[in-house]
Amino acid sequence: MKLKTEKKKVVHLDPEGWARKVRLRKRAALMTVIVLAAAAAVYFLLSRCIIPASRYASAESALRRGEIAEAIAGFTSAGSWRGGLSRAAEIAFSEQGDPSIRRRLSEAEHGSIVEFGHYEQDGETADGAEPISWVVLDKRDGQLLLLSEKVLDAVPYNETECDITWAECSLRRWVNGEFLSAAFTGEERLLIITKKHLNENNSVSGAKGGASTVDTVFIPSLEDLLSAARLKRGFSIYDLSAAPTVYARSRGLEGSPYGGSSCWWTRTPGSGQSTVMYADMGGSLLHSSRPDRTNYGVRPMIWVFAGDAG
Repeated sequence: MKLKTEKKKVVHLDPEGWARKVRLRKRAALMTVIVLAAAAAVYFLLSRCIIPASRYASAESALRRGEIAEAIAGFTSAGSWRGGLSRAAEIAFSEQGDPSIRRRLSEAEHGSIVEFGHYEQDGETADGAEPISWVVLDKRDGQLLLLSEKVLDAVPYNETECDITWAECSLRRWVNGEFLSAAFTGEERLLIITKKHLNENNSVSGAKGGASTVDTVFIPSLEDLLSAARLKRGFSIYDLSAAPTVYARSRGLEGSPYGGSSCWWTRTPGSGQSTVMYADMGGSLLHSSRPDRTNYGVRPMIWVFAGDAG
């Protein structure tokens, strides 16, 4: 037994074998570092150079063909590459028939009110649509994030009661279809930036926010509202009350008889997958409305080019 034990110790403590294992582990670790570094370099080149350059070139081609909307979208997606975002803004503003639009957007600051687009609001359709007033929630990188000051219309989050997310709901189709067409001229739509949006889960209930979406018009999520409140520019997460328009009331929007405010949707899921978070008449966020309610309203959001995109 003693001889077997000594032989086992000699094999286990073989210095050459141990040294080979150490060298192999170091080589493997070095190769891993090299592979990761190479992957990071490729990703950097693709995301910061190759892809933006390709998008910029495609935008130039679209511009030469006279495809203005496609050119603006291409330059925007190129981002900071050769000033793509600034180029997109300049083209969009050059297409505007109303020169005051650039001045209004360039003068807008956090928390200020700016007019952009038109939508029926006074209920008198014979006199045409009224200018839409927007609250500026953010201003950065030559862009403005706008939230309608009033509840503009009464539209359900989804036409039927079921498990639902923003990516699939009928309200998303409405704001990017009927509302977009009604509220903005073709020239004005060139100033609105289509973006990818994350749709976070409800952090309390765990209800799924669903897939990310690419939207021209959207409605606020809880995270959008929290981000705006963090800027502390006259926007409070504790008072999200918003007045309805006369037109929205005529469409069935329920309003408070005291403060004149209405319930309006967010795109964040509620206490369960078949409910939606909303702001109530008192301006508080609640977690559990069924999505097919027709007496709740909509405060659209958009990103637009600022006049000083520079």
